[in-house]
Amino acid sequence: MNNFYTHDSNIECTKCSDIDDCQFTKNNETSSINSDGWNLNNNPAYWGSSTPKVLVLGYSKGATQMKQGIKFNNIAFKGMRDRLRDILLLLKLVDKDVKINDFFEKNTGDFGFASLIRCGISYKGKTSGPLISKSFNSPATKEIITNCVDTFFTDKLPKSVETIIFLGSSKIYKKKLSKHFANQFDNYRHIDDDSFFLGNVKCLFVAHPSPANGHFKKWLINNKEIYKKIS
Repeated sequence: MNNFYTHDSNIECTKCSDIDDCQFTKNNETSSINSDGWNLNNNPAYWGSSTPKVLVLGYSKGATQMKQGIKFNNIAFKGMRDRLRDILLLLKLVDKDVKINDFFEKNTGDFGFASLIRCGISYKGKTSGPLISKSFNSPATKEIITNCVDTFFTDKLPKSVETIIFLGSSKIYKKKLSKHFANQFDNYRHIDDDSFFLGNVKCLFVAHPSPANGHFKKWLINNKEIYKKIS
């Protein structure tokens, strides 16, 4: 069993423990990466099927995902699952009568959920917004991204995966992450600003379903044909 893709909150990965200027702390405690405001929480987790056809990835573990006292199956994308369902419907990956919460149970369906950076990073206490573009410029966080991509997207990626959905559609995120994969993988193939291939795996950027994304409904309306990119 590939423990990196097992429905669990206790996934072991210590690849970033020796990054320069990084205090590596486990159990959701805050740890300083460097002096300019970056923090790392070593708490990788994964939800859903161990043999997913579709992998849905946020950017990193968010503030809600790092809170204590929430039932594990209720943590991932808490408060935004209805919007996530709208994305999957738009992509024609689910039927309209789908019960989205069922996908966050162990070995249920064809979906897996996690984040690009499996642990939680924050910038001056923030877990979203400008930190995403900033993280591609910080030496410490660039190394974390490289480690996560190398660990979870190379030989450890389940052979069952056909499609990877990246939640986040800002121009800077799409450009930076696409370039990162292009530099790290020989089998990267650019399609357009929204999509690329890793070997035979189709990768697509979509709007993030967070309630803080005020452009979400407009994105749904303007991208009714986006399902064709993965069909």
